[in-house]
Amino acid sequence: SNMDSFVQRSKPSTSSNSGQKKRAERKEQNDFLSVASRKFEHSNTDVGVDIIGELKDNLENVVEYFKLVKEFDNIKGEIQQFQFTSPFPTKEYRLIEVPSALLDAFERGESFAFRGDADENAVLCTATRTYDIKETETSNTFMLSPKMSVGDQVCGGIPTLTIREVPTMKRHYLELKELTFVSKSRLREILKENELRDWLTDNCEKKWTLNALLDAVRMSEGELMETISQWPVVRIEGSYRWLSLDLRRELLDAAVEAIDDQCLSTDRSITIDMIRAVLPDSTKYPNVLLEWVLHTHFNVVESSEGGSVRYLAADRPFCRTRARQLLPLVKNYPLTEFEQKLEKIVPIGVVLRLEYLDGLALRTNSLTQGERIEYFSSDDLPENPRERLGLLFTTRPSWTLEEIGPFVASILPRGTLVQSFLHQHCRSETGANGVKVYCGLKPL
Repeated sequence: SNMDSFVQRSKPSTSSNSGQKKRAERKEQNDFLSVASRKFEHSNTDVGVDIIGELKDNLENVVEYFKLVKEFDNIKGEIQQFQFTSPFPTKEYRLIEVPSALLDAFERGESFAFRGDADENAVLCTATRTYDIKETETSNTFMLSPKMSVGDQVCGGIPTLTIREVPTMKRHYLELKELTFVSKSRLREILKENELRDWLTDNCEKKWTLNALLDAVRMSEGELMETISQWPVVRIEGSYRWLSLDLRRELLDAAVEAIDDQCLSTDRSITIDMIRAVLPDSTKYPNVLLEWVLHTHFNVVESSEGGSVRYLAADRPFCRTRARQLLPLVKNYPLTEFEQKLEKIVPIGVVLRLEYLDGLALRTNSLTQGERIEYFSSDDLPENPRERLGLLFTTRPSWTLEEIGPFVASILPRGTLVQSFLHQHCRSETGANGVKVYCGLKPL
């Protein structure tokens, strides 16, 4: 918004001045400059400093100055005189331009945090969003003052002189831009470096608490927690740990065994105690590990009044986790053989559907080898959009929307549809069957 002038003025008169009056004013102003010039020659000091010295903290001289330049009639009461502090600058400030919504949040008392290592660009984080920071130079100079009267705040009446201190000036400020996609690679790398393999023999010295993770990654707490909730990560004794593939296999094996023990019953639901009962060493598997299995691979079943909470196996997560364990063992699995093996390691009653494996595997069909399936996880692909898409088109020359969608879903900017993302980056054509396919990257 435009800032009012330091001196509040009345509206200028609309009456025209004669040429003679203008010449007289110019002569008077030239006489003033001539006097200032003689002072400069006499004192061998800067004329501006000399004049300011006469005006500083001196209402009478300030009033005379405004009379001299024909501005006194426009003064309405308070005159604010801005003076640079000594020493100058007294403190270091950074100016930040923020969106109105962010300013409202700050004024409500919400806290913000700057994050990022010394060798990377800093970001500003709210509770749920991350903003990139860019330093911008302006042709204007910003003078910072703790207080200034503007508009109706200016006191009217007899002229008074108010001193306003200026502790610093700036020609740069920080611009914020919301990041609609936050990189998760650093967070994933940190957690996988400290996998939990065996709780009894674990000797990990680094404790990745929530605060430690926030200090190490460039994202908000809300975005971090949302990401962790989608990964095999638990919080144990205050530290966040990635569960190793073998440990997840052991936990799922116990859950399957607990369900299969109910084979004579029509009720396939289990409790946490039923899982613990089939584990060989209860101290090796703290409750937090069993709770992770139940919360990520089961649906809660309403318990009877006063009874334990019971859980029923969920088809999709069970199929995906078991397939993730099975697929890397054999390259290019015959599909029928894979389905038979997968059926043996999921609980009784879990329905197998190949669409559950979207973004985790690729299926092929040829006259010579028949239908096959191989491990190809979106988690292992680069985050950079063009690098990921380039790798996808190297793997397969053309993709339908349904095929490629699961492999780019995790890198979509917030609020962006898959179709819009693919239209931005990919070339497309209509196949012989009338179905649109994406067949390569658009040139930059």
